Amino acid sequence: MNNSSENRGSSPEHIESDILVDFEETFNAFPEWKPKFYFGLAADWKVRMDLHVPEQSELPVLGWDEEGRIRFEHFEQVLTRDMTEVNEGKRFLLEDPLGQFRKDMRKTPTGKFLSLVPSRFFAYAVLHRKFVQLDTRFVRSADLEANNQAFDKLEINRNYKRLILALVKSHFDKVETEKKTNVEIETQDLIRGKGKGVVILLHGVPGVGKTATAEAVALKWKKPLFPITCGDLGYSAEALEKSLNEIFRFGVLEYYNGIMFLTTNRAGVLDEAVKSRVHLNLHYDHLNEEQTVAIFKQHIQRLRDIEKQRNPDQNEQIKVLHKEIIQFARDHFNKRDNSHGPGSNLGRWNGRQIRNAFLIASSLAHYDSEDEGDDEDEDELAEPGRKKQKQLGRSQFELVAQTTLMYDQYRESVHSGKSDDHVAFEREERAMSSQPRSPTPVRMKNIGKSLS
Repeated sequence: MNNSSENRGSSPEHIESDILVDFEETFNAFPEWKPKFYFGLAADWKVRMDLHVPEQSELPVLGWDEEGRIRFEHFEQVLTRDMTEVNEGKRFLLEDPLGQFRKDMRKTPTGKFLSLVPSRFFAYAVLHRKFVQLDTRFVRSADLEANNQAFDKLEINRNYKRLILALVKSHFDKVETEKKTNVEIETQDLIRGKGKGVVILLHGVPGVGKTATAEAVALKWKKPLFPITCGDLGYSAEALEKSLNEIFRFGVLEYYNGIMFLTTNRAGVLDEAVKSRVHLNLHYDHLNEEQTVAIFKQHIQRLRDIEKQRNPDQNEQIKVLHKEIIQFARDHFNKRDNSHGPGSNLGRWNGRQIRNAFLIASSLAHYDSEDEGDDEDEDELAEPGRKKQKQLGRSQFELVAQTTLMYDQYRESVHSGKSDDHVAFEREERAMSSQPRSPTPVRMKNIGKSLS
């Protein structure tokens, strides 16, 4: 499919993103994509009989009185074309159902005529930030029920949820009121036009739900989320202005509703002026034990749903040992808490690492089952031709934990025995966690650090 990054798509491109279907805005950005149609004027559809125009014959008809004496000369009018094919074509367009669709493009084709409609349509891919031509056969509707539950399933501070819901709901209620009444509601700012948007800063350690919070809010209110990174904006003033104009082209339209989430794990390097321009600042700390267990439970249920989709046959699905995995989650959390000195969290998983652990562990369960099926010492009591059901339990997660711990230990050795929290603290990027940890390190003087 063609897209906005190239004039001609040489091969299909996979788009994994929310989309905004907008033909008009697409054609404004790329006029060459607009199809050219011509069905003639309304008057041209009328069957006309005045098109039967005769022409004078080039050869005359001569009458003779006698040899050498012409009595009369006559040029016949010959009908070389009576426009029958034109009129018959117009009659067909007037009588055929498809002709009615062509005459009034607002009508929706039905039945067999749908097969004549192109499968291509135009939209803006939010995640990729570009216009694309999509194939209707491969577009999937979002799971609205799952979207509504996404925010409720976030494992974050309950008061944070309440603050975010109140602020976002208040903003959208105000926007809706302004649309209905066509009256601009005043803001707390003294300067007219300022303070109409909402800016929320989410800061803290990686992998604890900052970005997920912004995504869940967008899903709950059915609004598009435009993710922007520093690399997307560029570093020069010209590139920055061009990028912002392109990314926020919908800012002047109804799609953009004025809520901005800033997420960072380096709050310490933000300029002081940012603090006063943010309406709500929320700090995300390391996951505690109950949050960790809750995330494990969510992924267990998600894995079961995935297995049902992949394998309708229950015997082919992975048997998830729920209690065993939950006990591993608690043991792993507490073991990591004391494995490297009092209060250390070396090797402890954040939310993103838990997701990755389930991906790897479930793959191991599938692989181990197939590998055991090739073993000649297969259980003699098993039914002939029937494989042993795949199981996912503690053993797979223990292997994942061992490999991730090795990398964490390697990183710590690179940083002279300092944890990621210690390194970030010394760089003045973020404070030490409020949860019990090892003794606070001495902060090193940091010169010339900038946000990147």
